[in-house]
Amino acid sequence: CNPRASVGLNAGHSAGVDLIGSWIKIANDEPAPLLPACRPNAKTSTEFADAIWYFGTYFKGPERWQERSRMRKKWRAEQKEVAYDVFDKKDIVPMLVLCLFLLMQVIKLVFTKTEPSELFLYHNLVDENAYNAKKAAAFDAIKRSSRRRAQTKALADQTGPQALPTET
Repeated sequence: CNPRASVGLNAGHSAGVDLIGSWIKIANDEPAPLLPACRPNAKTSTEFADAIWYFGTYFKGPERWQERSRMRKKWRAEQKEVAYDVFDKKDIVPMLVLCLFLLMQVIKLVFTKTEPSELFLYHNLVDENAYNAKKAAAFDAIKRSSRRRAQTKALADQTGPQALPTET
């Protein structure tokens, strides 16, 4: 289970849909508008995942070099219509950090027996026990908050709003 939504948010944004704005409204118990029709066939990707795959094809992949070369050419041709989710010319710090990360991953690919798919499994897997503990704590907090709201409402219904304690 990977609870992050970055890829979906980027895909929605590239297709013309404001998922974050809608989620904020939902979280604040506000009615969220129906999402507009999105631009069809919007393609998005994550730079470092693509770069790891691309550079990995130089060292591992189909046995024949020509087949790997054909895969890279096809990939490059498809990149013209892809919206990436991290790189921005106005803010180069994320790009520098990711490039350093990529360099480390390429070193692992070249000098170890690590498969490209294993690099991202290692970095993207969630500790299920820690995630479930945090999820349970969050649900407990929601239940306590709901009970407090219900108690406050019941008190207001019994005695009127003037009897409610005021917060300072």
